[in-house]
Amino acid sequence: MSADRYSQLVNAPVVSALAKQLGLPQPVALDRYRSGAGVVTGAVLSGAAPGGRLAKTLAAFLDSIKAERAGGEGPAKALVFDATGIADSTELVELQRFFYPAVGRLQGSGRAVVLGTPPAQAGS
Repeated sequence: MSADRYSQLVNAPVVSALAKQLGLPQPVALDRYRSGAGVVTGAVLSGAAPGGRLAKTLAAFLDSIKAERAGGEGPAKALVFDATGIADSTELVELQRFFYPAVGRLQGSGRAVVLGTPPAQAGS
């Protein structure tokens, strides 16, 4: 059963009380893209590992979709990290440095995106 059908079923007036008594999980309503609306309905917080190759491209893309940029504080609808500068596992700490303080700012139905190098193009 698809998630949306399940959501409709357990949230139906007749079934919802029974679903709660049975302990069935209550799905969270997710934000969905609507034609004519912005691609992102909130602020975007972006970051990059040292040597990341997509920072300028990402900034241009965010500008092209008129995405609001998240500052040092406040909520964010999306967290986007350019990990193309990560060459080996010792540099994965850069992901932690970005996401650890930021994940608490992520709003409901928010997105966390990591941009990386395709494995075939990565070093050993």
